[in-house]
Amino acid sequence: MKAFILSVLLFSTSALAQQTYVISNVPGDFDVKVISPKCNADGDAGPSDVLVFKKGQSKAFQKFKTIKGCAEESGAPETVSYDSEDQTSFFVGDYNFDGSTDLAIYGGNEGGYGSPVYKIYLFAKSTNRFVYNDSLTKLTYSLGMFKVDSRNKMIYVYSKDGCCFHQTKGYRVTSNRPVRVYEFTEEESPSGATIVSAKKLIAGKWRMWNKNSATMVAFDKGKTSKSLTVRLTPGEPIKWFKIRASKGQILKISADSPDVNLQLVDFRGDVGLYESNERVKETEEFPVRLNGNGDYFVQVSAEKAVNVDITISIE
Repeated sequence: MKAFILSVLLFSTSALAQQTYVISNVPGDFDVKVISPKCNADGDAGPSDVLVFKKGQSKAFQKFKTIKGCAEESGAPETVSYDSEDQTSFFVGDYNFDGSTDLAIYGGNEGGYGSPVYKIYLFAKSTNRFVYNDSLTKLTYSLGMFKVDSRNKMIYVYSKDGCCFHQTKGYRVTSNRPVRVYEFTEEESPSGATIVSAKKLIAGKWRMWNKNSATMVAFDKGKTSKSLTVRLTPGEPIKWFKIRASKGQILKISADSPDVNLQLVDFRGDVGLYESNERVKETEEFPVRLNGNGDYFVQVSAEKAVNVDITISIE
């Protein structure tokens, strides 16, 4: 699941003018230029223009407004590489899974905890233009740009409320509108206990799983690994397994199917190296050094009926 990000640095103090940035290596079907005004004496200026071109063409077919920033200085057009590691000005991706490249244009920092929001534009093949999509735009008002799982055709949105409520919502896109079909929630009860649950929309009804539905993984005496064969069906697309482990141990989990998602839930300590909803590739392992004693829960899920062999190791 890879998001494409563009960064354009727009900071300075000087007289009014403008600077053109030619963006190289933009993935997808289009070339991009960003025209930024030069900063005025107060270090401020109006928004920048994002010009979009068909690949190899010199005439822009559509223009957008993006961040209110300014360029250090004016001059000849400057080439800037499209870099996924820098702060974002816009994203490129297929957000409705129709095979065309869509755009997400930065629209301010009005999301949760001051996070950036993005205006989503879907490319319409019938008109050969980008069309603003309000329902997908609203998804970015949580904690920034949503994540795209292209293989499963899912969009994931993350939110939080203080220290003790974290939630992931998963959406399918139907007729260019997001439909919520999955929720994963971690929250603290009034007693201080951690409550973790997963919900999935199946045949129009929500079903829930939590730690009470988990199967205990008991290691054979003297052994530190266990292999399990798991059958996931349309009626039971999520299963939970509980592993008892100690601080300082290294927990490894691997799956033999690229169609399965694994998620590790920690009730006592910090799993640190693991990021939820990242696809586990075939035979790939993710080691996690545990920072607390207690029970760790593995959620195994898939979008279709599948047999999967899971190996769990503690070193």
